[in-house]
Amino acid sequence: LLEAEKADIKQAWLGGFALSIFLASMNFMLGVGLIYGGIMLSQERQDTAFTYSEAVQGTNGTSIISVCAYNCGDVYSPFNLVPSEPNMTCAASNYEDFKFQC
Repeated sequence: LLEAEKADIKQAWLGGFALSIFLASMNFMLGVGLIYGGIMLSQERQDTAFTYSEAVQGTNGTSIISVCAYNCGDVYSPFNLVPSEPNMTCAASNYEDFKFQC
C-alpha cells in the first residue's frame, strides 16, 4: 500500500506541474503577442512618418510653407504645431519637422 501511495503522490505532483505549465503558457503567449504587436505598431508609425509642405499663393507670389513642431519631446504630437517662415525649412526657422502618419 505504501508503493501505491508514493505513486499517487508522484502522479499528483506531475499532473499539477503539467497543468500549471499549460495554464501559464496562455498568459505567456498573450504577453509575447502584445509586445510583438506594440513593436510592429511603433515601427509602422516611424516608417510612415513624413514631413509636410504646401505651396501658398500670396500677393508676393507663391511661397512654400512647412508644418513644423516645437521641440517638446514628441514630434508626433499635434498640439505643438507652428508654421515655418515662408520659403524656409523648419530647421532654418529653429523648429523640427512635424511627422505626419497615414
